[in-house]
Amino acid sequence: MPGSSWRSRDDGNITLLSLGFMIVVLVTILVVAAASQVHLQRLRLTNLADELALEAADTVDGGSYYAGGVATLRLDEEAMADAVLARLAADGREWAGDVRVMDVASPDGSTAQVTVAIEVTPLVSGTVLGVDLPGVAVTATGSARAG
Repeated sequence: MPGSSWRSRDDGNITLLSLGFMIVVLVTILVVAAASQVHLQRLRLTNLADELALEAADTVDGGSYYAGGVATLRLDEEAMADAVLARLAADGREWAGDVRVMDVASPDGSTAQVTVAIEVTPLVSGTVLGVDLPGVAVTATGSARAG
């Protein structure tokens, strides 16, 4: 029968197509989940950088601040760095221990600027086909004005 030979050549193709489609869907889900994980960690790190910048801005000398007048506020970068490191050490979030403080500065003397970094290991990392995949380096900078 001519119809049976055509059918026998096509048997199993839909199974292969379905398997390929399922693999594409699974890989897409894993990539979206890994990208979401990195994005959420970046948001957490940005919030932490802002918190640390506020802590650094709070190191302004209260006596000169509340004295009024035309005195200018000057942030001490050493005091800022000490406050940032103390606040980070006291942070209770489990991932905060992996955060590195990259820079604590006051570019204009009244703005505290804190840059922090962390390496995020995505869900689909590790060794793939003999290649060791590194984590994703994420940095964030927060700033706050004193006074």
